[in-house]
Amino acid sequence: MSEQDYEYLDAPDDLSQVPIPGQLVRQTREQRGLSIDDMSARTRLTENVLHMVERDDYLGMGEPVYARGYYRKCAEALGLNGDLLVEAYERHSGTMSPVPTIDQRPSIAYREGPGRVALIVAIALMLLVFAVSALWLLDTDADAEAVAQAAPTPVRAMATPLPSASPRPLQDPVVAESTAVTDQATARPLATATPALAPVAAQATPTPQRPLTTPQATPAAVPVRPQVRVEVQGGEAWLDVRDPAGGKLLYKLLQPGSVREFSGQPPFKVALGRADNVRIWVQGQPVPFESQIENDLRAFFYIDAQGRVSDEVTP
Repeated sequence: MSEQDYEYLDAPDDLSQVPIPGQLVRQTREQRGLSIDDMSARTRLTENVLHMVERDDYLGMGEPVYARGYYRKCAEALGLNGDLLVEAYERHSGTMSPVPTIDQRPSIAYREGPGRVALIVAIALMLLVFAVSALWLLDTDADAEAVAQAAPTPVRAMATPLPSASPRPLQDPVVAESTAVTDQATARPLATATPALAPVAAQATPTPQRPLTTPQATPAAVPVRPQVRVEVQGGEAWLDVRDPAGGKLLYKLLQPGSVREFSGQPPFKVALGRADNVRIWVQGQPVPFESQIENDLRAFFYIDAQGRVSDEVTP
């Protein structure tokens, strides 16, 4: 089938000259000698989807973005011109008009290119976290210094030599008597000095200090409403992203090269058409969702605040 066979596309008002895309796929498949199983292996589409394509079951194929993807897959497997086959589908299904854009919530800003405002907000949040951490460390050091200054200085008791357990050597009587007198004279001040320690110890008792506050753990640097970035590469894709309340954060058909950024309350409920053309980041970290892509190139999953992917909402 050559491009000359599609000259009917220049006459948009005469659908009788436009071949029906599903019939064209079936006729070309039969000419190539391929079965439905062969087409399923080449396109990675299920047999049910292929039957809907060949029957031109536009309602059964769902959203136009899905149907366009099915026809393009079949065109690639059969060597047809995918753009012309998709245009034939649009003529017969009446989906030539662009997909309407759903009004977004005022708090969410969509624009092309990198998010300058989002970058400034992220830097401000980082600086705020660093400032809170520094203030907490300074407050902890000040409390420790105050406690150290208020602690009582230990009273060092006078070292009194303990009597030796070894037998006392024999001394001269005169020297022994003199030593005994000296010992008594020395022992007398020590006996009177002992009670004086009590007032000193009582005076040195520290006044009750306020209990040390347990430092609060620095909150994790994960915002309540994380920043999400979506890019479409290689081909058009349909995106439907909603918050837990069902609010639509992104509901649009995007063309290749489109970039969207938004923030919202996680977990995000995500539905993608032509998911192989979509790339997602949460807080600057890529979200790996390749394992969620089905054979018909659709994907349905949830993303939490840390960018983790799951099949259902996790507590």
